[in-house]
Amino acid sequence: MIPVSQLWTVTCQSERDRRRAEERLGRLVARWTRRLRRSRVSR
Repeated sequence: MIPVSQLWTVTCQSERDRRRAEERLGRLVARWTRRLRRSRVSR
């Protein structure tokens, strides 16, 4: 069995990583949507 404390630290770390990944994804999506909108307008 994995000690509870170790499991807790692992979950905290994964949560932080997930949040960071979500932020990165959000930024990427925003950039892409902006680019797409610009290209649509120029057409």
